[in-house]
Amino acid sequence: MTPTLIDDIVNGYAALLAERGVKDSTIKMRRYNLAKVLRELEGLGLETDPTRMGAEEVRTVAWRIGLKESTARQYVSMMVDLCDEYGNDAPRRTRVLWNRTEPAVVWITASDLRTLLRAAGPSERMALVLGAMAGLRCSEIADLRVDDIHRDSITVRGKGHGNGLQMEQPIPPEVRDEIRAYMIWRSSAGIPSSRLIVWPNGYRDTDNLAYSVYYRIRKLGDSVGVRVAPHALRRFYATAMYDQGVDLVTISKLMRHARIETTEKYIRRDRRREYTAIGNLASAFLA
Repeated sequence: MTPTLIDDIVNGYAALLAERGVKDSTIKMRRYNLAKVLRELEGLGLETDPTRMGAEEVRTVAWRIGLKESTARQYVSMMVDLCDEYGNDAPRRTRVLWNRTEPAVVWITASDLRTLLRAAGPSERMALVLGAMAGLRCSEIADLRVDDIHRDSITVRGKGHGNGLQMEQPIPPEVRDEIRAYMIWRSSAGIPSSRLIVWPNGYRDTDNLAYSVYYRIRKLGDSVGVRVAPHALRRFYATAMYDQGVDLVTISKLMRHARIETTEKYIRRDRRREYTAIGNLASAFLA
């Protein structure tokens, strides 16, 4: 479906909402969300015509594009409402099990990361490194440009900085070496783009780049039997630093969180570490 047809559907839905007396602010939000859903479905080669959407499209939005469950519920409800207006009740009849037995939060281990790195192509590897060793979010990985790479840091623009703000994120020598090797490969591939990460075979600079990162990392994980998503790399980054003894304040600053309470959610508790700490405390009292 071309962007023009997507726009037509979005505009038609907005007009319908206006007829129902929905507030302008709500219409604006739903316009944006519907356009996002349709373009992500289009990027996966799925149906975007509301007369033909079905179970596959609903389940993709519900589970497979990395949305929080509350957001996915809203998007699915919007799809059902849209399709109902076109006389298509297939989305409404789709059974979606929201209380999944599979945990919504994805964690990976160092062994998982090594498995992924061995199987990754150059661009997937670069995305893995930026997520797991530099702590970048999926959208930040996608937005990173060649000019953002410096000797010991990268310029990151993303959530947590406010609109239009940015931060210099320090990177270890290993990440710098990975970027240097990637740039050599990229030059040989001859793919023109101001973005750092490029995708061969059908890459377009106008693609939904954040979704391209998400989709390719998930597809890589599926190919080697590792459940992974880009944000799991960021959790790995936080947990690995914590396990190495880095304090929470420093980790929070590196992850560009406004609150330490947010950072704590990114750290996987290690019971052995906790019992060791309690043992050391007891030894200090009993010495």
